[in-house]
Amino acid sequence: MDVLNYRRGMGGMYGMYPMYGMNMKHFNHYIIGGATCYVFNPPLIPVALIGSVAPDYIEYILNAPIFQQVRKNNRLGGVIKHRTTTHILMYWLVLVLFAWLVWDFRAILFWFGVGGLTHVITDGLSPSGIPLTPFSMNRSSFLGGRVLLGTPVEYAIAIIYLIVCVFVAQSFSSQLGFVPFFYNWADEYNKGLIDGYEWKINRFKLI
Repeated sequence: MDVLNYRRGMGGMYGMYPMYGMNMKHFNHYIIGGATCYVFNPPLIPVALIGSVAPDYIEYILNAPIFQQVRKNNRLGGVIKHRTTTHILMYWLVLVLFAWLVWDFRAILFWFGVGGLTHVITDGLSPSGIPLTPFSMNRSSFLGGRVLLGTPVEYAIAIIYLIVCVFVAQSFSSQLGFVPFFYNWADEYNKGLIDGYEWKINRFKLI
């Protein structure tokens, strides 16, 4: 659906938030990318955080004057518009699959790619959508593009997603006997290896 017509159809909601609906805040990209990594590989959360805003920052870098001039000299166009080349879903999927199936270094490339993938997927929730492949710049929206990014709805989605991921991670941890970033003092107490006082003073200490 045409974005302008969609905005008109959602007139009441857009009237409340006239400047919103198109871009997710980096803060929420960080939350969603980091929370996803927290479930599976907490030590690489910083890598996922970098990846979660990479589509925007790569776009900024490619729009630097020197790169614009290179593209013009090679007849590749000028300014890269937002939510185009660096936000193509296929690129980030290919990167994740390559890191998973072909080559990676300590899962760094994989979680960078996952961070970027969460970015473009969440951007795709907005009415402006994202391009799915490099063969067409037509944009597609997920869930009908009815999520107004930049509004309280966006923050609610990010916080709920974070809570779910923490719950899932802690559920895994209790089954595996490992809690990310914390030593499992409760298990030591249950085994009778430490007393209640030692558990109490150490339970919140990071590894």
